[in-house]
Amino acid sequence: MAHITVKITDNAVASDHMSGASWRDGRLVGFIESLGRPRVAQCEVLESALVRYSLSGKPSHGEDGTMHACELLVRRLNADGACWDLPNESSLRNLDAVVKSLEPGNQGELKIQVVRGVVESDFWRVYAIAGSIDEVEVSSSVCAAFIRSAIAFKERKIPGDARAEIVLVLNCIETPFLCLGSVTSRFRSDSGRWVDSLGFQEIWLVGPRIDLVCRLDRSEA
Repeated sequence: MAHITVKITDNAVASDHMSGASWRDGRLVGFIESLGRPRVAQCEVLESALVRYSLSGKPSHGEDGTMHACELLVRRLNADGACWDLPNESSLRNLDAVVKSLEPGNQGELKIQVVRGVVESDFWRVYAIAGSIDEVEVSSSVCAAFIRSAIAFKERKIPGDARAEIVLVLNCIETPFLCLGSVTSRFRSDSGRWVDSLGFQEIWLVGPRIDLVCRLDRSEA
C-alpha cells in the first residue's frame, strides 16, 4: 500500500499565506498555495497519471522572484548540511547572484543564474490577460518539456566554457506543477543524459518551499 504524507504550513495570521503538500512514497503528488486572496496555485497527479494544475492571480514579470529563488536554494543546501551565506545580486555576465561560503577557511562561491521554469511567452501572456489558468490537464511529458525548454534557453545563451562554474536555477515558485514527482521523473528519463552533457556545475528546480527544491542533474538522477 502506498504511503501518503500531507504537510501543511499555515501562516494565515501573520501573512495570509498557506501552503500544503501531499507526498506518496517520498514523491510529491499534490500541492496548493494561497498567497492571500489575489494569488493561488494548485496542482496534483491524477489517477490517470495526468497532471492537473491551476493558477490564479497576477503573474510576476521579468526578473521578479529571482533572488527569492536563490534564497530558497541556499536554504535547501544549508538544511542538507552546507554553510552558505545569503545570496547577493550580481551584475556579472551570465550571473544573477553570488553566494559565499561561511565555512572557516573555505573561499568557495556559488555562482547562480536563474531562469523561469516556463519560458514560453504565450503561457505568461494568457495568464496575465485572463488572470487565471484553470484546471489544465496534461501529461507529465508535456510538463517535462517545459523544464527542458527552460534549460535549453540558457544553454543557447551561456557559452559552454562558462557553464562549469554556474549553478542553473529554474524558478518554479509560480509554477509548482513542475515540481511534481511524476514530472521530475519523466524529465530525468527523457532528458537525463542530455542535461548531464551540458556542463553546468549543477541544475536545480526551485519551487515555493525548500521541500520543493530538487536537483535535476546527475547527482540526484
